[in-house]
Amino acid sequence: GQPGDQYKNPNLCGAGIAFKLAQALIGKKADEFIDHACVATVADIVPLTDENRAIVKIGLKRFNSSPRACYSELLFAAGFSGKITSQTIGFTIAPRINAAGRMAEASEAYQLLNDEKNAKTLAKRLNELNLLRQEKEKEIFTFAKEQIISTNQHRKKKILIAFGTGWDDGVIGICASRLVEEFHRPTIVFSVDDKIAKGSARSVEGIDIFEVLSCTKNILLQFGGHAMAAGMSVETTKIQQLHKFLDEYIKENYESKLFYPVSRYDAKARIEDITLDFCKEIELLEPFGCANPDITLRIDNCILGGAKVIGANENHLKFYLQDDFSRANAIAFNYKKHECDYFNSSRLSCIVKPEINVWQNSQSVNLKVSNAKPLENIRVNDYAQELTSAFFDQLAYKKDGMAKIEYFADH
Repeated sequence: GQPGDQYKNPNLCGAGIAFKLAQALIGKKADEFIDHACVATVADIVPLTDENRAIVKIGLKRFNSSPRACYSELLFAAGFSGKITSQTIGFTIAPRINAAGRMAEASEAYQLLNDEKNAKTLAKRLNELNLLRQEKEKEIFTFAKEQIISTNQHRKKKILIAFGTGWDDGVIGICASRLVEEFHRPTIVFSVDDKIAKGSARSVEGIDIFEVLSCTKNILLQFGGHAMAAGMSVETTKIQQLHKFLDEYIKENYESKLFYPVSRYDAKARIEDITLDFCKEIELLEPFGCANPDITLRIDNCILGGAKVIGANENHLKFYLQDDFSRANAIAFNYKKHECDYFNSSRLSCIVKPEINVWQNSQSVNLKVSNAKPLENIRVNDYAQELTSAFFDQLAYKKDGMAKIEYFADH
């Protein structure tokens, strides 16, 4: 909001403000456009509280009852089916709309939103642009990661910088986000030409990248942003000078614990506690997003079984988790990024998000695993013969009790 503005929801996104203006001008007729405001509110990652929450909740009802052709065709082109949630907007709809501006012209997305007759063709085009964006992103990310590792930045620096000639301005910000996930360091990715480098920065929680960059006015040509993300430009010859200054500044002003990844959860649970009714109660808290994150639970001392690698790039893992009383199906997306060797760990502590899986009109609980940690100090494959021997020894000689293996839990 502007200085002195008393409006109770200062966190409206741009389309949210446009929606409120439409309400003021045409009254209830503006409700026709609430689905557009819903998409923008989720995509712009503004807090899903107060009026923003109402916009998204009502907008999602529209999506699931009578979606516009532009959105239904976009979801069809993406191969999506099922209930539409805020996650559907954030991970399926928004990236394809944004792909137009990143890889071609933003007017192509605008055309889709306004041309119902040609929605199928236009949606297919945006999906193709998104695939191109993903290819470009993967290419730049690979080069940037190799550059960071080869220069040993990830071990010596508290902020990472990668740069390349002609890197696409539309995807360097996404690449910076992926590098932050990989190394848990603030990261800047620059697209360089002969004299000027344009950069996009992403940060980690607790390090205000805008505040950090504010101390480099004598080096940067221009910059702007907020605590977690920023854009800037600098003379190409000054990138190394910038890197040295930022690294020293962060080392002097921020605690080292900020550079270690943390898995947060809302509560501990047992698998038997996570029932269909419990998952339906969680759904009442939707829409999830900024300032209203989805529910995460920690399950300790569970056994992993039936592991199967899935996905076109074989980067997801499907399995089941079992504790002393119950079993549930689980999936770990991009499991190789987790702090866990799933295939050589017999008992785990897992951070999960409960979901309802629908298959052939049947509902079941599914656990989406966001991270996991082995509970035992002994790796099963390393000591398989010794463990097997101990098991049979106890079966053979201790007729009054069951075989037992002690695990060393992380307290």
